[in-house]
Amino acid sequence: MKRFSVLSLIFIVIGIIAYGLNLSTEAYAELFILVGFISLFITIFLGFMAIAKNEGGKLKYVSITMAFFVLGVVTWTEPFQIVRVLTWLKNT
Repeated sequence: MKRFSVLSLIFIVIGIIAYGLNLSTEAYAELFILVGFISLFITIFLGFMAIAKNEGGKLKYVSITMAFFVLGVVTWTEPFQIVRVLTWLKNT
């Protein structure tokens, strides 16, 4: 079964929803940003696990590509999100 591929697709959707919720709020919600980053990194990890397990289909490549694309867009549009999350984690 394509367990890792499907899980990576679920986590990419969670990451995109978390970033969408962050953009829809007026104030910065560091928790949404943190959830988004963690879910995107889990997506990349699960995608590479799917490649290592030789799962069939192209879904594993789509999820990894989308994770890097979303991380690139977030970094391009709001480059200080990573710094904001790290500062928030340090202060809590």
